[in-house]
Amino acid sequence: MEFNKNYLSTYYKHIQTEDNFPEAFLYELFLVGKMTRDKETINEIAEYIEKYGTVEINAAFKTRSKLPEKGDDSEKILNSFISFTLKDPLFPLGKLYAKLGFLQVFVNETLAEKLEEQPEVIQRFEGIEKLIIEIDLQDNILEKFCNIKTIKSLEIEGSYQKLPETIGGLENLEKLELDLEHLQQLPISFFNLKSLKEFSLTLSIKEGKQPFALPNRFHKLTKLVELNFYDAALEDISELLFPENIKELGFYRLKNIKKIPKSIVSLNKLEKLSIFDCADVAELPSEELMLDNLWILRLQKLPQIHCIEDKYLFLPNIRSVRLDENVQISNGNTVFENTELSISNISLLEYVLNHPENFPKLKKLKVTELYDFSSVTVGLEQLKSLESIEVFQLKNSEILWRHLGKCSQLSHIKIVHADVKTLPEDLRNIESLAVLEISDCSNLVLYTNSLPARINDFKIMGIKELVSGKRLIRTERTYLDSVPIQDLKNFFGHFVVSKLLWSITGGEQFSEEDLTQYLPEPEKLKELKSYGTTAHFQDVLKYCT
Repeated sequence: MEFNKNYLSTYYKHIQTEDNFPEAFLYELFLVGKMTRDKETINEIAEYIEKYGTVEINAAFKTRSKLPEKGDDSEKILNSFISFTLKDPLFPLGKLYAKLGFLQVFVNETLAEKLEEQPEVIQRFEGIEKLIIEIDLQDNILEKFCNIKTIKSLEIEGSYQKLPETIGGLENLEKLELDLEHLQQLPISFFNLKSLKEFSLTLSIKEGKQPFALPNRFHKLTKLVELNFYDAALEDISELLFPENIKELGFYRLKNIKKIPKSIVSLNKLEKLSIFDCADVAELPSEELMLDNLWILRLQKLPQIHCIEDKYLFLPNIRSVRLDENVQISNGNTVFENTELSISNISLLEYVLNHPENFPKLKKLKVTELYDFSSVTVGLEQLKSLESIEVFQLKNSEILWRHLGKCSQLSHIKIVHADVKTLPEDLRNIESLAVLEISDCSNLVLYTNSLPARINDFKIMGIKELVSGKRLIRTERTYLDSVPIQDLKNFFGHFVVSKLLWSITGGEQFSEEDLTQYLPEPEKLKELKSYGTTAHFQDVLKYCT
């Protein structure tokens, strides 16, 4: 049984049945004795420790420091552990701290002062997995922390000009974040961190500061999958090499950089690439791209780049592209294999709509947060192979919808927070439409005469009005919420549904007339949930058998 601070008495009884009790469990007994408030248990443990323990562990146990009964105050526990360690140099501070569920140590000024007085205590931190240092420590203190082999995550912030070479001995370190504006170089041992998976370096750009030289050895860190540089004046990085397994690469607010490393074009496992606010970057690598797994691309605040080749923007698995609005996209007459795109840039949308011949396999399109369609001249009807369209937060987007019915392969339409006023009449011609979902479109008036005769899932919420016509509509599942319907009798009279969830406003919602009597095929209704007056469905069991 593992130690569990919530079941002290159960754990105490369990270890008494174990082999080598109590000799092999003295520090576990120490924990139980300092946390429990049961006097009998405390006395028993004191006898075990006195009989089988060293003079030092007895001295530590006899201190008046108690641990919180629920073990939920990490700072108090750590301070108590340090006091125990000063009595017992073998006290396994880090391991016991981890047993209580605390794997992280935050080094504040109070803790730093204690450790500077007693630096030998630091070696007992073995067992912790995450260390956060946001103050300047004496060199010997930082060096000793970098000897703790169990650390998996390390964050250092301060005015350090150098890091100890011992940092390269952190054989289990997986994540390293450095925010060091005065750092002059990375220690040579840095590239011994063979377990490192994530690394970020922030240098805080200062006027007149000498450019920072990055060693061209990152490709030696074979397990590295995330690498990000922030706020740095770097020397030329165009020849930097990266490990072939890298998945995320970011360059943020880098000063002086004119070229991005040309090696990025061959990182075929790269999934996320961000180049943001690099004012002097004037070009992107022109070599053939092998970024087949890239799905997030951010190219923003790059004032020297006025035109980007389309090959960068429509890679095989791209899902999201963030681009400056004023950037032009050059047409390379490439036929792209994309089946799915997510667009939140008007230039990208224009390009796709104006060059549909470049996207013959595009089936799913997602458009988000676009507010100015004044430059768009054609709509979604250009994309003949489109099967799914989802839009979120659009304004002035009427041109997108004018001839939507020409997208004859559409099976899924989702519109959320868009100011669309109506859907075109030719929408009724899309026989393949299976899902129509519209929500929070307060200007939309939806005419049932514009809908296909059959829709599997019909979900409408928060529109201006639903206007019922003479066209019979069949659905499997219908959800209507906050949808004013002026002629409920006519609507039910042209509506065939299997599952109906009904919560409407406006129209005749407070009439006492049962509506199910008007269903043309009432026997098809299998499931009904209604929020509102029961009068509409008082005879539902009579008509919907």
